[in-house]
Amino acid sequence: MEKKKMDDLTKVKLIYSGELIIIAIVALVIGILQLTNVLTVKELFRNIFNWVTIFGSPILIITSIYSLCSTKRRKKISIFDKITLFPLAIYILVIDIICFANYGTLDQSFYQTYIPIALLSLAVIYLVQGIYHWYRPLPSLLAELEQERIDKITYKVLEKNEDGSVKALHIESNKEFLFKDAHIIENVDELFCLDQYPNAKYEEIKNNEE
Repeated sequence: MEKKKMDDLTKVKLIYSGELIIIAIVALVIGILQLTNVLTVKELFRNIFNWVTIFGSPILIITSIYSLCSTKRRKKISIFDKITLFPLAIYILVIDIICFANYGTLDQSFYQTYIPIALLSLAVIYLVQGIYHWYRPLPSLLAELEQERIDKITYKVLEKNEDGSVKALHIESNKEFLFKDAHIIENVDELFCLDQYPNAKYEEIKNNEE
């Protein structure tokens, strides 16, 4: 029996959800090891964490608010992602402010507790998002897939013949095709999509080179 080929949407969902779940597992393992003191939150790690997140958290907060307030933007993003990450962004920002305001004076137990909590929270959020987006793919991914589908069935009119046939160039493969009785209304150098002509009959024009 021939194995069923995986469709493009399933591939995209598998890659995106898989990446989120992998990140979640890594964050979960590191968070647990740090919280149980198996891994020490060393100075280098916490400095990198603080400096990266002190800029990243405000950006996430601002973009989340903007995305939720903008009707145009809401159509392109996942509101679920913004809502689930928003509380974590605020939490991390507060931790960063405390760390910088008390630089060098905080007990190691502070870093050993609150940074792992952030990682564990991130792990839970990404795990939930990974599962969620398997059933509800990102609008941007769906739009990209739709554009790829359209690109595969888009042609450019090269020549219109007296008998009504049309010579056209397939944009993606750069191959020439002859459309017969398709009643294509586009003029030379204009593009058309097969969605406009679902019953169109066409064949590839073979260039016989000696």
